Amino acid sequence: MAENHNWTGVTRLEQLAKAKKEAAYLPEHSIRLGIDPEWTTKLVNTITPAEVALVPVLDPDGANRAQVKICDAAFAVMLGVMRDIKGRFSKTPPFTVEDYIGMGYPIPTGIRTKKADPQGAVRVKGENPAPNQVVLVGDRQPGSLPDEPEVEVYIEYRYTVVKKGEPLLSADIRAEDLRVSLTRRGKRTVINLPEGSSGGMLYVSARWLNK
Repeated sequence: MAENHNWTGVTRLEQLAKAKKEAAYLPEHSIRLGIDPEWTTKLVNTITPAEVALVPVLDPDGANRAQVKICDAAFAVMLGVMRDIKGRFSKTPPFTVEDYIGMGYPIPTGIRTKKADPQGAVRVKGENPAPNQVVLVGDRQPGSLPDEPEVEVYIEYRYTVVKKGEPLLSADIRAEDLRVSLTRRGKRTVINLPEGSSGGMLYVSARWLNK
């Protein structure tokens, strides 16, 4: 019976390839996944008979009914072991996304693959178009590390304004010490500062974020 979008493969060659992939992954990871090595042995022992039985069937003009039945029976045993392993072990931790991929299983709904962290640095320029208003323009710092294409990035700005005449912040100020946080997708961000901020000092930090 087919299950979960034919994860075992549709053709015999696909099914054999899936079995070999699983058998190659299990020896290194079975103990961590709580899979008794006996199951690896069971799977490996079904692959060779299936592979041998498949050879004459690949020639549609040469295969007879008996050879097809032998092939079907051999693959039924192999696929049965594969489904047993998946049904017994993959529904509980410590299975990870990497394990689902390594075993050739579909990733269950609700489990997201990890996106790469943004690597680049943000360059910020400031514009002062009106009193108590600043426009921050953020883009990629030239020469900073490029990000992978699938990384969906935002810019997180943190800022604090010190009004004229008030003590400036210390030289070792950290981003988390800045009180206001904004997250924006576009390059230009308008921030409206409190009345009386003109002539003061604006401290800004910026970093890339993804979801």
